[in-house]
Amino acid sequence: MNLVQYHGKNRILLLFTPSSSDARFQKQLDLFEKHAANLEERNILVLPVVGQKEIKTRCQFRVDKEDFAVILIGKDGNEKHRWIGVAPIEQIDHRVDRMPMRRVEMRKK
Repeated sequence: MNLVQYHGKNRILLLFTPSSSDARFQKQLDLFEKHAANLEERNILVLPVVGQKEIKTRCQFRVDKEDFAVILIGKDGNEKHRWIGVAPIEQIDHRVDRMPMRRVEMRKK
């Protein structure tokens, strides 16, 4: 998974899950679907990493194939926050809205 292509354009939520049938994964996807406008407004893309796929990405972010985690990556390509478990939309919004690039975006609107 090459995240460099998103630098400066998008924030990323990496959604690590042991399997696509994991209840946490399904709950997180439901939250993202219900709050798609929030994610879109903040230029957030959700990239699932399921099971043993993307071993290099799992190693880079130190997430075992059996772990569930949501990792927020800023437009600069750096990890901004990590949730071990389902990430509440309010927390994601709050974290993003505190970022300097996001504050500039909000002022321009």
